[in-house]
Amino acid sequence: MESLELRIFWEVAYAGSITKASENMCYAQSNVTAHIRHLEQEIEVTLFVRHSKGVTLTEKGKQLLRYADQVVHLLDEAKQHLTDNKPILKIGATQTIAAHALPIWLDAFARVYPQTRFSVSTGIQSQLLQAVADGGLDCAFVNTQIENSKVIALFSMQENLALITPENRCYEESMRLPLVASDIPGCPYRGLLESWVLRNTGIPAEVITFDTLAGIIKAVALGWGISLLPRAVVPENEPLRLFCADEIGATFIRLAASNNTINPAVRNFSGIIRSHTNAQGGCE
Repeated sequence: MESLELRIFWEVAYAGSITKASENMCYAQSNVTAHIRHLEQEIEVTLFVRHSKGVTLTEKGKQLLRYADQVVHLLDEAKQHLTDNKPILKIGATQTIAAHALPIWLDAFARVYPQTRFSVSTGIQSQLLQAVADGGLDCAFVNTQIENSKVIALFSMQENLALITPENRCYEESMRLPLVASDIPGCPYRGLLESWVLRNTGIPAEVITFDTLAGIIKAVALGWGISLLPRAVVPENEPLRLFCADEIGATFIRLAASNNTINPAVRNFSGIIRSHTNAQGGCE
């Protein structure tokens, strides 16, 4: 079993198509098919079921893929070590996710994969998803529904939200105060909060907007209004009250990646996040 054949098998398995794998590797489709057939003959098992939409792994194929993941990773790691050319994982995230969850996950990832460098870009959700689809980003963390056909979610995790109010305000009167929220289009926290106020009062809320997370938190602390944010971004030293937001609604962090070719480092990163999050109680 040659490393090239194992890498071609690995690429076809994740692409779900010999055609896509051929394009990804810049190989002729006939060469990819020939390598797969030779590998199947050598180990005397059928690795894929062919159908009109591409290929699907057989049970034996799934078993081999577990080994291929390790071998391909080790080969890439050896090449990077010998050439001293560390790969860069290009990550996108919303401003809020980049402020609380992402640094913790990156720290855990760097401890296991110190050879991988990373860069982080923040932006609005639609732009991040388009950058993933176009190949400008390897992955992006968003908390909106993914409707781009070129992008898939590798996992989804519910955020722990809190309604934050000035320290001298109670929950019952909070919905009569102005909302302090992001001016970024499609902000899910703002959308949930506006809907909650409208449901309970029948009147659209007044909204005060800021373009930074720090501005939102400081404005609430000064008594300008209320906001909805992940608990982890709210500092303990501000004069604020935090209330459970279950009645208001839920948001989910999703790791978005291209459905065409997923960078192996993204799969490694996803695995680290799953392990870290499951240890703390919650990744779907």
